[in-house]
Amino acid sequence: MAAAPVDAGEPPLGRVLHGLVRDVVAADDLVLLTTAPGGAPTVAAAIERARIAPILATVAGDATVLTRTRSTIAAGVVARYLAAVAEVRGARPARTAGDGRRKGTPDAPAEETR
Repeated sequence: MAAAPVDAGEPPLGRVLHGLVRDVVAADDLVLLTTAPGGAPTVAAAIERARIAPILATVAGDATVLTRTRSTIAAGVVARYLAAVAEVRGARPARTAGDGRRKGTPDAPAEETR
């Protein structure tokens, strides 16, 4: 997946992501990047400048970037690519119900009642 050339004077995608991205998670057709506090707008701008073809939209908060891709498969590919460029431990899929989390943990799904 080749990125478009960067404008003169703009830092390369890898340098921006490497300094700011902490985690990359793929879920359905979305890719979520967790950044250092205040880093999300810079990361989102760098991703937008790179014009990565499968990415349809990018939204930034303070420390979170959310990208929407063309498909679930594209999200996985983009997440792995961004994780590699950022040099963070491999991208991971989002955890879903039934994934082995123990009951009673803060991130465990609520128990169903019938």
